[in-house]
Amino acid sequence: MQELFTGFIGSGPSFKNGVKVDHLALTDISTLISDILGLTFKSPTTELKKKILKD
Repeated sequence: MQELFTGFIGSGPSFKNGVKVDHLALTDISTLISDILGLTFKSPTTELKKKILKD
């Protein structure tokens, strides 16, 4: 299966400052946004959230 990658810029109180990520899959974005909004979203656990979102 071919993977699809995209660009993403996150800003605001939920994001850490100055973090750069080499690549980001579309499935990562849905997981990030659902976490920020406090929604339950079934997805694989991702280290990306720990890297770019504040605790």
